Amino acid sequence: MGKNCRVKEGDGDEAWCVLGDFNAVCHQEERRGVNVDSTTSQMVEINSFNRFLREANMEDLKLLDMRFTWYHPNGISMSRINRVLVSEEWEEV
Repeated sequence: MGKNCRVKEGDGDEAWCVLGDFNAVCHQEERRGVNVDSTTSQMVEINSFNRFLREANMEDLKLLDMRFTWYHPNGISMSRINRVLVSEEWEEV
């Protein structure tokens, strides 16, 4: 398990569900509006967040009928930053 996931180490095979605003996206398509061009910092963010998910053995549950979870008042900028992450054990319950 990676250094980012140490909080899970002590709890063995427990089922995990984590939800909240991660302020990060897994794919470029999850962000629309301002600054959507692929930049090095955006790709580093995407790669880091995906590495975190892999190391934590967490799966990002898909949203039903919602592509984005955050909308700027300007109506142009939007992102999918709110997520429900579950462990493999959670899916077995």
